[in-house]
Amino acid sequence: ANTRAVTGTSRGGGGDLYGPRWEPSWPETWRESGPDLPRKRVTETALCGEVVEWSGQHGWIQPEEALEHPLAKRRRGRIYVHGRDVQSKEAPEVGALVLFQVYADSSGLGAEEVFASA
Repeated sequence: ANTRAVTGTSRGGGGDLYGPRWEPSWPETWRESGPDLPRKRVTETALCGEVVEWSGQHGWIQPEEALEHPLAKRRRGRIYVHGRDVQSKEAPEVGALVLFQVYADSSGLGAEEVFASA
């Protein structure tokens, strides 16, 4: 009979029976994101655009006109929108026209005060 104890190092480099211990090592390019970052408004009047993607609590708006801002070319010109910034009880549908203000934060451009266009 084999009476040798299992030490957890059989898969190399320490850790437990499932392999080495995982330790986070974020790449230098990793950035914080989400609706809670500090914002700076970059538009004075509302823009119009189309919701081109929606997934759960966030999505993307394609503005009707290109925005003049250094970050505007990121993400193919689309503007990030979080559900918290939508001023209706329901999430906008893909293809819906919306009016919105634009802000900049450390992860790029986003939409706030988003209203369905009448």
